[in-house]
Amino acid sequence: MSDRKSDELAGVLDALSDIQKQLSVHPGFQVVPVRMSPNPVLRTSRLGQMIKQFRFRKFGAEFDGTMTLLHFRLQRETPRRLLLDLQWHISQACAGRSVFIHFLDASDEIRFYGDYALDGESPDMLGFVYSQRRVEVPRDVPAGTYRVRLGVWRPAENKLLALGRFRGCIQERTEWRNHSVILDSVEIGEGRPVCSELGRPIAASDS
Repeated sequence: MSDRKSDELAGVLDALSDIQKQLSVHPGFQVVPVRMSPNPVLRTSRLGQMIKQFRFRKFGAEFDGTMTLLHFRLQRETPRRLLLDLQWHISQACAGRSVFIHFLDASDEIRFYGDYALDGESPDMLGFVYSQRRVEVPRDVPAGTYRVRLGVWRPAENKLLALGRFRGCIQERTEWRNHSVILDSVEIGEGRPVCSELGRPIAASDS
């Protein structure tokens, strides 16, 4: 199993452990056997929703009520190459949808993109989708600090999905405010690789 998959599984297990700890402080809480639902899809979807809601308490951005970003990690592999890790929870089929990722300069102008389509992405049994993207920074983009804006849209309809609840990130201030969030900023130019992460604290081994 890859290190990334191991981290993703660890995140789900940590969320389940945290849920039990939160419940165990209530008087009368006890773990009892339950009858398993005969519908495995319904069973796993309910568990996935529970994990999503718990993780959303720390970080999340919901779009159209059906897609929720729960984890975002940005690493600069080289001065001109970025590595993005994202984790979504999806309650409906995501075919025909794309994620837009804009890198904005100090004037809020888009200088380069990290967009990708969700077609072909298959949620696991709990409804989670894991994406990893590499973004090459164009040569003509000057060194500097760039903000990261993210949202979801349907290219065939030229329609942006509405932003719902969000936590741990910033709502955009411009005409994009109802459809996107500002996640982070990244320094482009010479220097050592950097890593920032939303949705889970960075462990010492990640730095």
